Amino acid sequence: MGRSASSKKPDSSIRRSTQVCVLLCITYSNCHDQMTLPCCPVSVKLVTFLASMMLIFSGCSSAPNEPPVATLGKSVLTRDELRYSLSYQNREDSITQAAMYLEDWLITTALYEKALQEGQDKDTLTQLLIEKSRRKIVASRYVARKLQEEIAAGKFRIDSSEVQAFYYANPQLLKFREPHYRLLRLYAPSQDAILTLRQKLAANAPESELLALAQSLSPKLAQMNDVAFQLAKTARPLWQLHLESEALVQLLERMRPKDITPIVKVRDSVFVVMRLEEKLESGTTMTLEQAYPEIIECLRRQKEKSFFRHLVNLSKSSLESGK
Repeated sequence: MGRSASSKKPDSSIRRSTQVCVLLCITYSNCHDQMTLPCCPVSVKLVTFLASMMLIFSGCSSAPNEPPVATLGKSVLTRDELRYSLSYQNREDSITQAAMYLEDWLITTALYEKALQEGQDKDTLTQLLIEKSRRKIVASRYVARKLQEEIAAGKFRIDSSEVQAFYYANPQLLKFREPHYRLLRLYAPSQDAILTLRQKLAANAPESELLALAQSLSPKLAQMNDVAFQLAKTARPLWQLHLESEALVQLLERMRPKDITPIVKVRDSVFVVMRLEEKLESGTTMTLEQAYPEIIECLRRQKEKSFFRHLVNLSKSSLESGK
């Protein structure tokens, strides 16, 4: 098998960045109003904060000596901390995550600063817990660094022969645990346009012809149709299909392969029609191609666990020998 492990328009980007700033301003205001604990007042430099958010979500790197995003007492929230604390697939996800992180940071930091004023950090149990957490963090970062060094050296590379050996040795592990669907969806902005697409779908027109027709009939929905065609190439569980309504879910559950749904209005100026290409029931054994990503992940975990055990034993031996 030989396998081994678009940019947006400027006006859309600006509009989306503005939405980020507005939401985070609201979050800041709500948090500020709720900070009534008798500690140092919240000091968020709002202009700097908004500028930082714009740079973070535009992918710009940090500048040396940049102003903090927020301060409370002696605590500082830097742009780097905020960036490293977020994990998102797109800018829309980052809006919610950044707002939630800021709110949590303000609340936790207010309590932390007040606790320091009252000497909580001098408490024996607190110091023991801090040291315990410190050991875990340092050890975890050490393992992560060593793991990245091994990966960079090519030690975790997985080739197709390993995947095939695992596949034929473990058929009982490679079964679908829930129904999987290969579903083709077509979107159009009007009933006339979606009816034209449905007729082509019923006539078994080639997928390339269907996609070209869908994009010519509805340029504004071209991206939706392109994504839908990409998703139709692989069988997926129901929750990964992200169907727009419960009505579509119910239609899908009643469909048999090659069935075509009636036209369904998803929202204003968006209609959809679906054809079920394939349904794989629970317990169906995966093909090698279907199982490939899962096997890669399984082999990767096995190699990481083996490396972790090796690193632990090596560390123990080094310490016991006094090196």
